[in-house]
Amino acid sequence: MPPFIAPELILCMLQHLPPWSFDNLDNCALVCRSWTPHARSIIFREIRLSSAERIIKLIDLLTSPHETIAAAIKYINIEEGWFGDVFLRLGDGRLMKPDAGKILEALTRASERSLSCPKGVHGPQPFPIIGSASFVVMFLRDICSVLGTDSFVSAIGDLSPRRMGPYPVQIGGLIIEAWEDAAVFNALLLESGESLEELEFIVDGRRNSVFAYHDPETHIFPMFDFTHSTRLRKLHVSANKPHTYAFLLALLKNMTRTQSNTLQDLSLSGFVMPTNWFQRYKILVDLAAVDTILQHPFFSSLQRITFGEFNCTFYGSEVTNQRLAGKTTFEHPDDDSLAAKQLSWTIERLKAGFEGSGKAGIVVPVVNVCYLGPVIGRGRCSCVDYDYTPQGYDCSDSDNSPDD
Repeated sequence: MPPFIAPELILCMLQHLPPWSFDNLDNCALVCRSWTPHARSIIFREIRLSSAERIIKLIDLLTSPHETIAAAIKYINIEEGWFGDVFLRLGDGRLMKPDAGKILEALTRASERSLSCPKGVHGPQPFPIIGSASFVVMFLRDICSVLGTDSFVSAIGDLSPRRMGPYPVQIGGLIIEAWEDAAVFNALLLESGESLEELEFIVDGRRNSVFAYHDPETHIFPMFDFTHSTRLRKLHVSANKPHTYAFLLALLKNMTRTQSNTLQDLSLSGFVMPTNWFQRYKILVDLAAVDTILQHPFFSSLQRITFGEFNCTFYGSEVTNQRLAGKTTFEHPDDDSLAAKQLSWTIERLKAGFEGSGKAGIVVPVVNVCYLGPVIGRGRCSCVDYDYTPQGYDCSDSDNSPDD
């Protein structure tokens, strides 16, 4: 029978272990040996572990049939290059033990969970025993972030389990930044199954990034397995370096392997670059190739394609008509100004690029509007999503327009 800790002693411990404390729990197994039911709801809202040894102790604690800390955990922050150390210390036999399932249960009871690893794992293989992917996914249930050599993944959105069954991981949304290891991501896709509804790719294009050296048509993006993501509704893709743009076609083509057509919202960010005054915007992807892929039945359910960003900067000389009409604040340039004509022409060209798939009508350009005024450097900027028409800018749906 586990020992009983009197409430008076627990109150004394609370003075040394406040919920907001980031102190390392060197003796967590001793302190948490047993808690009364009244203390479980207020003890250990945040736990900070900074070494593989302490993580192993925590795993032992969670898998023990006599401990109750699992019901109290709200937030776990794990630092250092812990991933490889923990797995090497545990070994394959430890990973496959049946009691490991209690870790999953422990990390899913609270309404707010987080596992974060701010420091990366160094070495050629950040996940040395990916063969035991089921445990990896269980231990990272409801991930906040996991940072590898050039890998980053975070889960957002509604992470509450929708059903229990063959998919123990219920991830409402994923953000993927500069992945190198497709096997890890595929493990998450497999385990999350039909619970995955939102997916975001952020390709950062760092100099040592995998995308700088490999052809995306033959490297990582074709390896992603989306066949189990049958309820995906939103897909956001963002890139910020020239050598990363080519991956988009490979990713969209790979999405067509999914045997469903639930995707409603496709967002493409970072694919427009301002050039010079006479050719103000340059679209950085092959619109004809994208349009051809979008003709696949997988994309037949699309209701909105957001494309951007168009950075529209204009000055006092481009709002003359509005000044004559008595306006004192300016959300867009005059329709007959050079800035407006350049933007209008580019957006019309953008929408024309989607006519083959019949999706030109659902293309919504994202425009960042910045009025610098008569004196450069003193202005107001705003970011709006709108459908541009030759008659003017429709900013009615914007929550970020200037208000004065």
